[in-house]
Amino acid sequence: MKTRKLAAAAAAFLLSSTLLLGACGGGSGENTANQGGSGNGAAVEENNGSGAQGAAENNGGEGASTYVLPEGTKVTGTMPSFATEDLTGKTYTQDLFAGKDITMVNVWGTFCGPCIKEMPSLEQLSKALPDNAQIIGILCDVSLNDKSSLAAGVQIVEDAGVTFPSLLLDTNLGAFTQQFMFVPTTVFVDSQGNILDDPVVGAVFDSYVERMEQYLPGWTFN
Repeated sequence: MKTRKLAAAAAAFLLSSTLLLGACGGGSGENTANQGGSGNGAAVEENNGSGAQGAAENNGGEGASTYVLPEGTKVTGTMPSFATEDLTGKTYTQDLFAGKDITMVNVWGTFCGPCIKEMPSLEQLSKALPDNAQIIGILCDVSLNDKSSLAAGVQIVEDAGVTFPSLLLDTNLGAFTQQFMFVPTTVFVDSQGNILDDPVVGAVFDSYVERMEQYLPGWTFN
């Protein structure tokens, strides 16, 4: 029995180590996702799906989208309000979520090899999504107040041919990214800014596709 328990523990450790090979530690500095940051309270509480149901009902008003979240979807937090720029200097607020039923938010860093390596695949997914879904990035190591890594970020997305926006950190987005120990970390958000289910930690492309196909019944990635 003891041997079985040791074998099971070793297998679990090997699996977790393998998954984290596709992720980087959050790095250092106040504007990066770090180990032990508590964040701003987003994505930390589960409510057994009641929030998802409420969000779906809110979408059903006159003139609103008829989109309804799949049964069983849980709301685990809310995106913070923000006012920021992307790598090109275009301005964005949290209103960008309102125009889409589902937004995939990929938190990444210029120091993170797995983040950079998956960029071309993310662009392919972005182009394949239906009109009611989108992908955005959040750069965990470039802020509005410290753009020292801006040129690196611009070069990375240009080399990868990425066309979806990557947002710089304002105060609230900085606090949001600090709750994540590793990058890339990816969350999925509805039109109300609700975070759906648990984050995907690491560069796990198949999990992104699985989530999108879950949230967008009838759509498949080809």
